Amino acid sequence: MVDDPGVADDGGPDFYVVAGLAPGEQLNLRRGPSVTQVIVTKLSNGKVMRNLGCRTTETARWCELQNPRKATERGWANGRFLRESAAPRPDVVVDDPGVADDGGPDFYAVTGLNRGDTLSMRVAPSSTAALIARFPNGTNLQNLGCRTYAVGRWCEVQNPKNRAQRGWVNGRYLQESARSGLETDDALVPVTNFNATGDVDCAIAGFPRVTSCAFGVVRGGQDLATVFITLPDGEKRVLEFNQGQVRPMSGVRAFSFRQVSDEYFININSGQERYTVVDAVINGG
Repeated sequence: MVDDPGVADDGGPDFYVVAGLAPGEQLNLRRGPSVTQVIVTKLSNGKVMRNLGCRTTETARWCELQNPRKATERGWANGRFLRESAAPRPDVVVDDPGVADDGGPDFYAVTGLNRGDTLSMRVAPSSTAALIARFPNGTNLQNLGCRTYAVGRWCEVQNPKNRAQRGWVNGRYLQESARSGLETDDALVPVTNFNATGDVDCAIAGFPRVTSCAFGVVRGGQDLATVFITLPDGEKRVLEFNQGQVRPMSGVRAFSFRQVSDEYFININSGQERYTVVDAVINGG
């Protein structure tokens, strides 16, 4: 039983994609819209689910979801980690099961493309499978395993800067790399995966005494970083900074930002959350 029935949201997209989870984390899908409900399954970043309707309670926004490929997999998830998505791409059947390669490096670099060309990432190891993303020469990708087919070698990889980009690429254009693609001159904060931690100024509806929120940042180069902010209730807000642009990596209903000098002023859900992030968080110094 859920004591607070919440207020039903009007409309919404047909599908949501899970986004904004910290590395290694998963989103709980529960039997009801409450953290006390039994967990049905866990969802990773990039998982596309059908939207059956959302409700906003005093403590959170919950959405009922269904796996479009497994109707019995149905439950409720915290709406913070959902954003609008197109329908999931259809599965592609690969008749040749291929032969798995043993081991391999942790990371590959894209190489050997003609000038101006890009390497296609697809949902299955086939040139006819749906396209996920494209990568130029020099891009570092995490190796999740390769298979050799009669028509060539395909590798399942993941973009370490955007974990929703996971799929298959032609292994002809990969070579071993010692870099993850996330390296900077920053050392990691001990026992964390962050280049820096600290507090940012924040104002959160329902928490009038809160004026700062803890953060961790993963830096990927000049003006490129992902900032993980911990809210007073323990939830996380994930923001991606890319060459002066900012976008949320978790589901929000409204988002805006403005940059003044070396500060980013970020407004989420019509003022329900406000953050001030200084350039030193993004670039160090």
